[in-house]
Amino acid sequence: RRRRQTPLPQIGAGFRPFILSGTLLGAVREGRMLAHDYDIDLGLMAEDTDLDRLEHLLHHSPPFLCLHKESQTVIRGARDQHEIPVVYKLRHAGGIVIDIFLHYREGDQIWHGTALYRWTNSAFTLTPRALAGVTPLAPADAELNLTENYGDWRQPKPGFDCALDTPNLVLHPGPMALAVSVRRLAMLRARPQDAARLLEQMATAGFITPDAARGWKVSDAIFGANNPPRGA
Repeated sequence: RRRRQTPLPQIGAGFRPFILSGTLLGAVREGRMLAHDYDIDLGLMAEDTDLDRLEHLLHHSPPFLCLHKESQTVIRGARDQHEIPVVYKLRHAGGIVIDIFLHYREGDQIWHGTALYRWTNSAFTLTPRALAGVTPLAPADAELNLTENYGDWRQPKPGFDCALDTPNLVLHPGPMALAVSVRRLAMLRARPQDAARLLEQMATAGFITPDAARGWKVSDAIFGANNPPRGA
């Protein structure tokens, strides 16, 4: 059954939201929202965003309700840590969920994420793209952006897991990501390929290091002052 189209949310004057991830994939590959997608993915460039005004708007814009906000905990030492806002989750009165990801520039790359993950893309500019009867902004080189996010995005991938299957995913080196990764690893014992991928992600994040006797061990300096988190 064809899903009824839900209008994209209008964040308000002064902001430049753009589509990304599954919403962008639907626009490029199928010319519409993906039939199986359960939310709308929007981005904002953090450097161009007044966060105080954004949060006020998100909490005072019926029929949208701001469900919650996620931040990444950046730790540089025992007494040096702060929170970076990364995503806001909204719900329309009609039931559709909207994720708004803040995007941060670092050199020639741009990353967005959740409390646990970061997805890194080549720096991009924005251009209008038709979708669902409107023309939202989107990354200008949409095919490159999608390739970085999905690999071969032209072929549907049932069961795609954004926490395991995205080529550009990096675990955020923070305590919550470490705890969740250890729990997920225990749950993946019957899926050795997925477990191996998660181990690689944990090693890249600095959570674990090779061990000749046991294969892997937890890094002794994971939160040391001389080991700042990736991207901080």
